[in-house]
Amino acid sequence: MAKTNLKIDKSLVKKMENLLPRLKYSITPFKLIKWLENFEKEDIPLIQDLILAFEYIPFIEMQYRLGEQLDKLLKHIPLTDRILFIPFGDYGKSSFLVTYPLKNTTAFKHASNKRRKTTYRKHFSYSFNFKDETVDKNTHIVFIDDFVGSGDSFITAYNDIYKKWIKNKGISNVYLLSVIIMKQGETNIDKELQKSINVFAERRENVFNGQNPIFKIFKNEYRLKKINYKYGKDIYTSAEEFKPWGYGKSGALIAFDHGTPNNTLPIIWGEKQKVGERTQVWYPLYPRWATKRMQEAKMFKKDISFYLGILNRLQLDRFVNDTYNLDGLKRKYNKKLDFSNIAIMKLKKDMYNDIMTCQLLGITQTELEEIYSTLRKKKYLDLNNVLTALGTLFLNKLETKARQLKFRQDKPENFNMKKNQYIPISFGGIDKS
Repeated sequence: MAKTNLKIDKSLVKKMENLLPRLKYSITPFKLIKWLENFEKEDIPLIQDLILAFEYIPFIEMQYRLGEQLDKLLKHIPLTDRILFIPFGDYGKSSFLVTYPLKNTTAFKHASNKRRKTTYRKHFSYSFNFKDETVDKNTHIVFIDDFVGSGDSFITAYNDIYKKWIKNKGISNVYLLSVIIMKQGETNIDKELQKSINVFAERRENVFNGQNPIFKIFKNEYRLKKINYKYGKDIYTSAEEFKPWGYGKSGALIAFDHGTPNNTLPIIWGEKQKVGERTQVWYPLYPRWATKRMQEAKMFKKDISFYLGILNRLQLDRFVNDTYNLDGLKRKYNKKLDFSNIAIMKLKKDMYNDIMTCQLLGITQTELEEIYSTLRKKKYLDLNNVLTALGTLFLNKLETKARQLKFRQDKPENFNMKKNQYIPISFGGIDKS
């Protein structure tokens, strides 16, 4: 399968500008280009759409996401009850890595300090040797992990290591706290463990889910699935069940600072590809085991460019740094607030649920609710977060205006070099004549 040599030109630079913010600048443009060159030229535009649904979670973002979920969990547990956090599975697994960022979340510190001032100061702890802990039926067990894909690892660990101990202690309050859980993984856990586990995590769908395809708004979900199969089936992995959809056919598009789950599509993390009887290098976008760190994750979501890639793909980015009249009001769409509002409204119009919206935009439910709140104040959403007549009218007019601008900008004569060019004689108030 022939690789592509991409020419560095203005068109490619523009594409990089749309894709890199979605990846939170965690990789260099060169690395993104090398990964795109794995694909045949005619497939690259579709692969760029796939990246617009990719979710990269750096260390700091993992920490505040854990904090959000822990804060929700603690509201269900009385101050007088003991909480024991357990990273499940064997030593060295990613669940043990989660212990440090969890301890440093505001939610953990606040809850710990509240108990420290009471007689319940020993009622909030974590343990690597759970069998040595003194627990009773009022203890709440919280298993922690960074990511739950198919749910197989948790189900196996629970049945083999913890189930008998929990039963013997008479414990009935058991939780699973994670940054992200795939919906299919949660379903498997509910089925295998008889809904005995309370899950606190951001939910994500298989990106090729037939009922809720993430890419339906781009109207290319079938072609994307076909292209993933075309390349993914030949990626070398440690086990056949990883390809082409990731372990457990999870169809995930997720990577962390410390590594990429094997549930993520192998075209993202594979390093070799079979071509006939030989093998060739496959340049991974995010290898399975990564070591990079990024400290400014949350700030990227406050940047205009974070939403520009999505708006560009939805053809609603024509108003960047452009003042125009809409409903008799002069508007200049150059603020992140405007972009995030428009993106959410467009997805609402296209019947995206909250999970799909968060997955496509790479935001949390809490961040989505903040945007909802703004839209409710503008009367664009009602109290049930449904588009109002005013919101629908506004979005329809915006889309009409965008199509008009696109038509004008894409006319052939607009790409021709003007014979008579205007050269200013002054700049910034300084006369150059």
